[in-house]
Amino acid sequence: MNVKKLIKAGMLIGASLAATAVMANEFKFVHVLDQGYWYSRYNLGHLVMRSGNGETFMPEMSMVQKMVALVSDDLSTATPPKNPALLKRVYNTGNPFWVNASNQNGNDFKNFRWSPAVDEQTSLEAFGWTAMKEIEWSKQFNIDFHFGAPNTVKVAGAQQRFAGVVLCAEALVQTQELATNPSAFDGSEIAGQYVALAAVANLAQYIATESTPSMASNRCAKVAAMMNKKPAIEVAAELLQFADKLYAQAGAPSTIREKSLAIQGLTWYAAAQVNKRAEVVAKIKSLGDELAKIRSARPIELAYLIRGLIEVSRVTTSAKYMKLVGRHYKALVADFSTTTGLFKTQTTYTTEDAAALIGALNAAKLFAGGRVNQEQLTVIFTQFFNTLLNKAKMQISAPPIAAIPAYERKPDALSHRHPNLPVPHLAGGDYGVAPVYAAAVSFKNGVFVQEKDRFDSAGAMHLANEMIWFHHGEVNGFPEF
Repeated sequence: MNVKKLIKAGMLIGASLAATAVMANEFKFVHVLDQGYWYSRYNLGHLVMRSGNGETFMPEMSMVQKMVALVSDDLSTATPPKNPALLKRVYNTGNPFWVNASNQNGNDFKNFRWSPAVDEQTSLEAFGWTAMKEIEWSKQFNIDFHFGAPNTVKVAGAQQRFAGVVLCAEALVQTQELATNPSAFDGSEIAGQYVALAAVANLAQYIATESTPSMASNRCAKVAAMMNKKPAIEVAAELLQFADKLYAQAGAPSTIREKSLAIQGLTWYAAAQVNKRAEVVAKIKSLGDELAKIRSARPIELAYLIRGLIEVSRVTTSAKYMKLVGRHYKALVADFSTTTGLFKTQTTYTTEDAAALIGALNAAKLFAGGRVNQEQLTVIFTQFFNTLLNKAKMQISAPPIAAIPAYERKPDALSHRHPNLPVPHLAGGDYGVAPVYAAAVSFKNGVFVQEKDRFDSAGAMHLANEMIWFHHGEVNGFPEF
């Protein structure tokens, strides 16, 4: 189907939904889970495969052919896109307005290039959240029951499996770029140091994993071995050594945000590095004790407190931290307005704000149990997501449902997109706007305002990670050990 037909199909779908008068109370929590999946997928794919928003690279054709063979079977064969823009180093910001007229070939990724961006030192948060997102979606695309295992599970998933191994290759190349070319990165921010640690530790542990109950064969590990011409376990060991270096260099966090992200990063590191686990867990507990002394009324700070303390409680198995989670949750929801669907004391939300708040709500739903009112939490979670992502259009656009492979479609259109969102080619500008997050949205005088000509890589990828972690049973964003 060509682009014009896809746009037409998307408009028809949107019109059909509008005709059924979709009201706010018809948007359910299941739609949060489903839309979170697709919005996360769109944001990552457009950034790291199509946008050109960074320093790019292209694997040798022989490597691409090996990847295709690895993921294809008699049921489906992967087709590499034309003119991909794989990122060796992501830029901190970008403009997601497309600069090329479409040639109506959806497999030509040159159609989806963004406006040129400024090349500056990449922040460690931009690196870390992008690499983390690539790893987590590589895991998602590697799930046997979801996209099939070649010649075993009969699902025509070669194209998705191919995306998974490409994402693994990008995460590996980006990590090696950080290790070998540190001057291209700004490592001064404490929070970024721990986000980078989390990503590298996650990649090391993933490549060292041969199989799991949901993944009979780790194709990411096979690609890592092919790219480096050595066994995957050796590649993983080298990555873990780099994680050790990042851990040794990381500074002392001082703010609530820094301490919360440090706890999260250290949890990923403790899961990967068995030899230092006792030492790292002690640091996590120490930071948790510091957070336990803090009181705040600001929604963002409460969100970071909730997320950090949940991790400390999980790691230490101490109930005292979860008790504090319950207290902070009550303060957070006391600031929520069911009239606006937003928090009363905050009118502007960046993607980083959205990541913190949505991540805290998800973590509380998964782990806080009876410490929070779960029924109330579900209602607030649903309304906040729908208001921020769909009504305020933090998600700038969304492809038509006709663009989704038939076997991945669900009967409920709201599982894939909201009718309030335009299709990408009609989202503004001469040629359209990518289906990604606006850098920020504001609610002023009863009107939502998007900052949609700016994309924040760190915030967007953090938010995209939190959304794939809705699916705890498939991709676990809460390391266990």
